[in-house]
Amino acid sequence: MKLNIIFLVLVFIVSFILAFLGVDALTTLLIIFGIAVIYIYLSLSPIVLSNNLEKVERFLLNNQDTPVYYFLYSVANKATDDVEKAYDQVLQKYGNSSKRPLFELIYALYKDNLPEAKEHLVNIKAPDYQDYYRCAILLEEGNVAKAREIGERLPKKWMKATVLAEVSKKEGNSQAAREFAEEAFNNARGIQKYSVYKTFEGLLDKKLGD
Repeated sequence: MKLNIIFLVLVFIVSFILAFLGVDALTTLLIIFGIAVIYIYLSLSPIVLSNNLEKVERFLLNNQDTPVYYFLYSVANKATDDVEKAYDQVLQKYGNSSKRPLFELIYALYKDNLPEAKEHLVNIKAPDYQDYYRCAILLEEGNVAKAREIGERLPKKWMKATVLAEVSKKEGNSQAAREFAEEAFNNARGIQKYSVYKTFEGLLDKKLGD
């Protein structure tokens, strides 16, 4: 929210100054476009690009007025009271949006409600995310072999390594679990990296601020 306000104020000030100086419309548009690109980068960097865990966590904490970020932070930190509150806000915000099934699935898995998780799984449109969460359900059901089979085919490295780390934990192979957890962490970015870190905090030889 603060960044949005800064962007709007900056655009207003720059537009006023350029108009005062008599700069032509095309140049003005190009300058404003450049400011917009910088704004988009600053907005998306902590979400999808950053390797800095502290930066991502600070972003999530500073944007808890946004239901999605509040929900993801609460789930990652297993803050049950906040999860319930954030989940209600997410449902209100997204209504019948195509994004809603993903949050419903994450919530069902958080609550260990596998029947409900399966109901929402079929509504996940992205095949890689559907398979990723199918693996999570299979692991909870104890079907480790099937989870490994599907996990090996996942296209995103952090997804594949996350599943194989969980498979290795179920198999009692702590060394392999640690190696796969490291691989998942190294290949994830932004909020996904933060989520991987929180999932495997006990396995990773890393702390916030490293």
